[in-house]
Amino acid sequence: MEASINGGPLKRFSFYTHVDALGVSSKVAKEAGLRAVAKQKIEAFGDVIWLYYGVLDSFKLGGIELRNIPVGWSERESGGEVAPEAHDGMIGTWVFYHFLSTSTTRAGR
Repeated sequence: MEASINGGPLKRFSFYTHVDALGVSSKVAKEAGLRAVAKQKIEAFGDVIWLYYGVLDSFKLGGIELRNIPVGWSERESGGEVAPEAHDGMIGTWVFYHFLSTSTTRAGR
């Protein structure tokens, strides 16, 4: 699905239930001017990876805008993205649990 970060151009996002909040690529984080309020250094995939955590001012999905939401991104200490560039980020369950799910089916149909 497509969404806008801080009023910028549309980016490609995947929905993934194993991600807690909103995750973006380090490229998108830089383009959006995100600043880390916390960071963590881990070793994974045979490399040292930095995980960054911040607050996103605006995330627009169609006509819905979410404000001041937690966001995370990561990058290899050696440089480059951790995740494949098939998308610009992942929408986790934290984002979707703020919405009421409804069914369009009726009983007896």
